[in-house]
Amino acid sequence: MARRKKHDDGGGLGATLQRGAIGVAAGVVGTLVLGFIMLATWGIVGPSFGAETVINEFGIASEERAVHPMFLWFAVLAMFLSGLGANLLFVILLTVTEAKYEHRATAITHVFSGMIFFLVLALPVYLLASGMFGPEGIAVAALLHAVCMTLLTGLLLEILHGRHHLMVSAYGFTLGLMLFGVGYFVLARVTDVAPAALVLGLYPLLLGLLHGGNAAAEGMYHALYEAYGSDFLDVRSRFGSDYSESQSADEAEEEDWLDEEV
Repeated sequence: MARRKKHDDGGGLGATLQRGAIGVAAGVVGTLVLGFIMLATWGIVGPSFGAETVINEFGIASEERAVHPMFLWFAVLAMFLSGLGANLLFVILLTVTEAKYEHRATAITHVFSGMIFFLVLALPVYLLASGMFGPEGIAVAALLHAVCMTLLTGLLLEILHGRHHLMVSAYGFTLGLMLFGVGYFVLARVTDVAPAALVLGLYPLLLGLLHGGNAAAEGMYHALYEAYGSDFLDVRSRFGSDYSESQSADEAEEEDWLDEEV
């Protein structure tokens, strides 16, 4: 068999807590950026978070939201800048604290480019959601925008540094998204769906649980590898009728490895 380089140790509970803490810290900074923009534009965005009691000509009271025409664009700006700040800070902190992630400048370049790309893609979604569902639609679009930006950052980091164990990251980010979904629903229930709490709690929960879940998956997979010696989530592993193909690839890689040694 080929001499495959041992995959990186996920680090177990310590690495999970560390990466989750880094995500929360970066998320808090993103929240501060989001909060600053909301505060600076509160005269525009504020009324959209509450309802006014309006009495019509028949004396019937109803609740209506006064949505400013610029609310959509300030919401897009706030989500983009806060997501950009949170994710770039996460990349910087992660490349400082974990030796595996070493290509900092390259990662920052790709993440920044990805944020711009998603902003362009998100604009039609925001417009459609606003036109069809109003402020509630904008909130859902903003949530999807934030999740996509954060997931893209994680995927880019793993593609640059994970190489042969991207499937571990696929399971890890799936676990992280599930944890975030549960955590966000709990936050909504505890705060009685308070808009301010849901907005301010978004990035710390998202970055902390998404990346913490990925680190947890790496730790669990490393434990399985140590216990059973099977690297079944290596992208070069093949099963069933594809196994002979894997053996041929291993032999070619072994020859390349020996040539490099000589």
